Amino acid sequence: MICKHCGAQIPDDSAFCTNCGSAVDITDTQTRPMNYAGYGTEKSGTNTTLIVIIIVIVTAILGGVIAFFIFRDNFIPEKKDDPQYTVTENSGSAEATAAPTNTPQPAPTQNPTVPPARSEVNTNPGNNEYMYASNIKVLSQSDLSSLTQAETRLLLNEIYARHGYIFQTREYSDYFSRKAWYTPRYTSQSDAESQFNDIELQNKNIISNYEKSRGWR
Repeated sequence: MICKHCGAQIPDDSAFCTNCGSAVDITDTQTRPMNYAGYGTEKSGTNTTLIVIIIVIVTAILGGVIAFFIFRDNFIPEKKDDPQYTVTENSGSAEATAAPTNTPQPAPTQNPTVPPARSEVNTNPGNNEYMYASNIKVLSQSDLSSLTQAETRLLLNEIYARHGYIFQTREYSDYFSRKAWYTPRYTSQSDAESQFNDIELQNKNIISNYEKSRGWR
C-alpha cells in the first residue's frame, strides 16, 4: 500500500509507515485489501441476474413448444373441409385422402339386351325326376309358354300323380307307373286334391287358366 503522509510504498500488513513512521489508516479506500468482505458483491449480483434471465427465456421457449403440440390442431386447417379431400373411416379413425377429380365415367349401355327367361320345366324327366317342383314353386308364364299342349296337360296331371291319383287314361297310367316315386292311392280326383298344398293349388289353377287362354279346354 502507499502511505498517505509521505507517499512511500509500504507492506500491506504494516501498521506504521517504514519511511515516515506515521500510523497507517486501515480504512483508507485506496488500500482496501482484496479479502475485504464487500469485494466482488457487484459482480456476484450481475451473474445472478443473468442466470435468472436465461432461465426465464428457456422456460418461455419450452412452454411455447409444449403449447404448440397441444393446440396444434387449432392452427392447422382441417383437410376435411377442403373439397379436394374426402374422409374415409377405414379403421375407426378419420383419415383424409385425396379425392379423384374429373374421373371419366363409363357411358351407360343403351338398350341392353335382356336374355329370355329360362323355363324350369323339365320336359324329359328321368325315372326319379319330376317335370317341375310344383309343390314348392309357383309356375311362371315363361315356364308354360315353351310347352306343347300335351306337355302342359302332363304337367297338370303330375300334380295329381304326386299324391297317388290312379289315372283312368291308359296314356297317363302307363307314364306315371314307370316313375319310381309314383304310389297309387286315390281313384277320386277330389281325394287327391285334398292333399294339395297352397302352392300346388295355385299351380293347378295357373295351368287350367293357361289352357283356357290357348283354347285347349
